Amino acid sequence: MINRLLRDSILSGVVIGIISVTFNYIFLFNFDKGYQSLTGNNSFLQPPRIQLIILAINILLFRFMIVKWNRYHTARGLFLVIIIAMAGYVLNRRYHFI
Repeated sequence: MINRLLRDSILSGVVIGIISVTFNYIFLFNFDKGYQSLTGNNSFLQPPRIQLIILAINILLFRFMIVKWNRYHTARGLFLVIIIAMAGYVLNRRYHFI
């Protein structure tokens, strides 16, 4: 199972991308809520900031996959998830689905 996940394939990149985007969003959202409860101030990370930080973290991960680790197919899968997540955010922000 682990060897299948770690080999260079687009599917493993999609799985890593989904895990990365989800984990980063949950972590930053809870960090922001904790900051609000501790200080009593308004939100530290306003709505576009959380998504831009997630984008920056995942672009850095994409860069490491391409340059350092030579995982081209995995990086393609990660990039696909990044593009879909950001398009979903932009559409949700514009048309207020959720």
